[in-house]
Amino acid sequence: MIQPSFSIIAGFLGSGKTSLVRHALETGLAGRRVAVLVNEAGALGVDGTVIRGFQSVERVIELDNGCICCVVDEYRLAVALREVAASTAADRLIIELSGAADPQLVIPRLRSSGFRCDAVTVVVDAANFAGLAARHRLLERQVAAGDFLVLNKTDLCPPGELARLTERLRRLNGRALVLQAIHGRVDARLVFGVPSAARAAPGAAPHGIESFACSSEQPVDLARFERFLSELPAQVYRAKGFLREAYGARALLFNYVAGRYDLRALPAALERGPLTQAVFLGWQLAAVRDALSARFGQCVQRPAAVPA
Repeated sequence: MIQPSFSIIAGFLGSGKTSLVRHALETGLAGRRVAVLVNEAGALGVDGTVIRGFQSVERVIELDNGCICCVVDEYRLAVALREVAASTAADRLIIELSGAADPQLVIPRLRSSGFRCDAVTVVVDAANFAGLAARHRLLERQVAAGDFLVLNKTDLCPPGELARLTERLRRLNGRALVLQAIHGRVDARLVFGVPSAARAAPGAAPHGIESFACSSEQPVDLARFERFLSELPAQVYRAKGFLREAYGARALLFNYVAGRYDLRALPAALERGPLTQAVFLGWQLAAVRDALSARFGQCVQRPAAVPA
């Protein structure tokens, strides 16, 4: 079994994190097996109660009365994560951090507990960010940690102010993708890396978000593949999949999000699985699909010709 990775939802108090999770469960994650770990700074677990009841949610674990990045001890965090992984058949695990949590401190704690962060989504309150950030440096640290920045409550922010705030977010984090939202309604397939049902047919996917897949029965040259990932165009927001290394024959899982990527070895029991499979998600990918597929093919290590 592959150790599940976690998607982190962060953002200051009242920014709309739970609204985003609820919308994702109703739309892009509907019908998928999901477990949620909710961290609240107070003793009363309101957000966990709100999330319960969705058919796709197999398990909700609450860590209340303490912020996960400082008050909740590392042992308690590791136990909670392992309990989620061991007690469910969930294929997607979500951590909703408390509004007081700093993702830059949480991610190393996850890694030390043996888990990997798939992506960090930071929800920003468009109507109140400027005033809150002037009093709390934490908001800027949260923004700096994001792979996706969801600029929420945009209906409460004048257009000129919204444009200035968007530029400020891009100065704080030039790598992340900024998404505008009302009531946390964003394309959950993108944030959580769920491929579109429409396989990159022009105009078939709403909002221009499309996906396509590549596969090969051959292993890949790892150096070429890493160079390929590092040179993906900006319109590719996410990519993930499995590959087998040509030299060394290791089976690997790779994850790419908003300009960064990582690879990790698969358990030995899974090394007889598929050789090379990759799915790409992003903005209007039909225009670059052929070029990316060709570059993907250049990473494949072709079998040596058999002498006559």
